[in-house]
Amino acid sequence: MPDFKTFVIIVFKYFIIIWGGYEVMKKTSSNEMGIFMLIGALSILANTFLFENPKGDNGRYSGFYIDPNNAGLICSIGFALSFVFRKSLRIISKTTFTLLGILTFSRTFIVSWLLLNIVSIKLDIKNAKMIGIGFFLLSSLLIYNEFLPNKNVRLEQLGAMISGGDSSSSKGLQKDSRLDTWSRYFDALQDKPFFGNGYLAFGGNGVAPPVGVHNTYLMIMGESGIFTLLIFICYIIWLGIKCIKHFQEIPHVLMMLIALFLFLMTNHNFFTTDYSLLILVWIHTQVEKQEKDLTINLQTNAV
Repeated sequence: MPDFKTFVIIVFKYFIIIWGGYEVMKKTSSNEMGIFMLIGALSILANTFLFENPKGDNGRYSGFYIDPNNAGLICSIGFALSFVFRKSLRIISKTTFTLLGILTFSRTFIVSWLLLNIVSIKLDIKNAKMIGIGFFLLSSLLIYNEFLPNKNVRLEQLGAMISGGDSSSSKGLQKDSRLDTWSRYFDALQDKPFFGNGYLAFGGNGVAPPVGVHNTYLMIMGESGIFTLLIFICYIIWLGIKCIKHFQEIPHVLMMLIALFLFLMTNHNFFTTDYSLLILVWIHTQVEKQEKDLTINLQTNAV
């Protein structure tokens, strides 16, 4: 826990991001948001070819975002935003974000990607072909890896899991599972379920070092109690209901919320990672705008 003065500064900066970020996000179009995501995702490609660090990367790439799971979120959000592009660019954009997301080797990205493709079928059955394209890209990377003098460790593990081959390689994907990480914090959750253990208690230097809880929902409950968690979950549910209501008009917003919801299950830096926080703010502004447009249309029709 930082000293009081430092804590006040952190809180002050946080609300600047929320208030200022809200105004910026409100004026940011879907196409602009998609371009921002593309720029960020392309840094993964740069990481792969220009700034590769085999020991540090451990066969995974993250570009600007340091953590591959964070980079995977950017690719998931970019994939969802591809649906606002014109048709001639849509398949190119979805394929690009899929490939760059695969390079993060984030399990969260893969699950999100599959769910987003399933949801997209509701819009058009032709969207199902993206699942085939994704598996083709993954298969191509696995084949390419076989011809490399120094094979990518993560690809070897993934290939072994799919083929049912070398068990020692496939077990590498199961190391540091999120469930094992979460279980380190269960005692602290039970000790103070109502009001929590305090700020940063569920971070890397908190009650169960050296790793953080890697789950935003557990972090909220663990640090500030179950009542705060319920408020946050109610907000996400409310946002989800609104996104479903306007799915036909803004399908990408529901997809973005799904990707962010899954990401929060594997990350505890939501409140300190500005881009993930701003993504949620942008989703809120899009729902707010759609609700306002609906109200105006109803009033116009009534007249």
